[in-house]
Amino acid sequence: MAIHKKNNLFYKYIISYITILLLPIIFMGIIIYSYFIGIFKEEILTNNMNNLYKTKDIVDTQLLELNNISDQLHLDSSLSSYNFDAEPYRALSIIKELNKFKLTNSFFRDVVLYYRGENLLYSSTSSHTVDIFTNNIYSYENWDKETFYHDINSITLPTIRPTERVKLYSDYNIKQFDNIITFIYPLSYDGFHANKT
Repeated sequence: MAIHKKNNLFYKYIISYITILLLPIIFMGIIIYSYFIGIFKEEILTNNMNNLYKTKDIVDTQLLELNNISDQLHLDSSLSSYNFDAEPYRALSIIKELNKFKLTNSFFRDVVLYYRGENLLYSSTSSHTVDIFTNNIYSYENWDKETFYHDINSITLPTIRPTERVKLYSDYNIKQFDNIITFIYPLSYDGFHANKT
């Protein structure tokens, strides 16, 4: 019986010592865990904010570049309005000029110029009728030919179309889909009456 009482007493002391030792360790562990979780969350938020600021700076730079290109297109005398039927060879110089803008900025897939009221669009690679452009070059899922034609003829302020799926046709008539953001800039001499897009 005495041995049994000594064992019970021993176990009571062991349990009390373990409890006295474990409580501070558990308490300190909770505090340290909370502290490190807080630091970890703060680091993630800081890193994400830095990435957002970098992305914002990149997009702002590209939009400024796009605005500069629209100004250059507007001021370039070799791109002034003309009649394709009267001077078909001049289309090559327009395509060549547009290709320079595309080559200097990898942000853009293509640069397209449209003289309002005409039926031709000039890209950095070729000239196309509106039908061919919307059906065989850039086939937008949510921008039909009639709306496209209306927009490029009537838009008065720079406009950005949201990302949308576009069916692209490359060499050998291979079709691929891509998500594209389309920037539309009206070009005018007086700031009010656009003659190009």
